[in-house]
Amino acid sequence: MDGGGLAIAPAGGWFAVWRRERSVFASTPAVPEKRLATEAVQPVVAYAGSVPVILWEAEGGLNFQRGADAPARFAEGGNAACIVSGPNAVTVAWEATADGVKTILFDQVR
Repeated sequence: MDGGGLAIAPAGGWFAVWRRERSVFASTPAVPEKRLATEAVQPVVAYAGSVPVILWEAEGGLNFQRGADAPARFAEGGNAACIVSGPNAVTVAWEATADGVKTILFDQVR
């Protein structure tokens, strides 16, 4: 196991994410281990209300998955994401390049 994160749900459950070799995995009390992505690194997780939101680096950018939705692209060229739970949304910060300058960007995901 390498890296990862842990989020506590408002109702008291939990959601863990981590990387093993070049794959990203998740687990909950009900699902001990589920592979989310291959050729991926740096997973993070938080809750938007009662819905888990996961981000990870893959293929030159950040991907995300909200609850049971299919994974989608979050930020092309983004990396080094951090995420914070909120009552209605998660707040995400990540590193990116804007106008040729490295910077930190922020967004909320509901």
